[in-house]
Amino acid sequence: MKRIIEFLVVITLFISTGLGASTSNPTPGSSAAGNELQRARLQIPFIKNVGQADADVVFYADTFGGTVLVKKHAALELVLPHVGNNNRHSIISETFPDANINTIKGTLPAVTKVSYFLGNKPENWHSNIPTYETVSMGELYEGIELKLKAYGNNVEKLFYVRPGADPRSIRIKLSGIESLNIT
Repeated sequence: MKRIIEFLVVITLFISTGLGASTSNPTPGSSAAGNELQRARLQIPFIKNVGQADADVVFYADTFGGTVLVKKHAALELVLPHVGNNNRHSIISETFPDANINTIKGTLPAVTKVSYFLGNKPENWHSNIPTYETVSMGELYEGIELKLKAYGNNVEKLFYVRPGADPRSIRIKLSGIESLNIT
């Protein structure tokens, strides 16, 4: 019997903006440390765009560190506010070079529904918008599917690699940032 093994590559991007951070690090066991831990574990749903965001946005998640936009053509944008200045933000764009984009869809529906009532025109009002715990970006590379989850201040990219697929084909291009520290 042939043994089928699927393995998972998890890339977590921690969005660090200093939101809600104090000037000192919380000590282990303190209530501040407990609150940070609870916030980090809180799953944030992805909201389906039904007209409340730009047309190229399919889903988005408002994390504690910023907004994650899942855009058509397998691009992600992380919109990070500057601390102390609500009118400015930084954008980190992620694309997947040479990826095949078939469909982006919400998976694992969340219990949360969202409503938007923009302006005084009913055609701009949207209610009972579905939300999802994960978003599948489909099979980006042969035998490799990408799913996204959002928690607290981070976004997880879960690459599901089928037997025989080459994980070295995964490519992520980052732009819009001056420097990046990988830890």
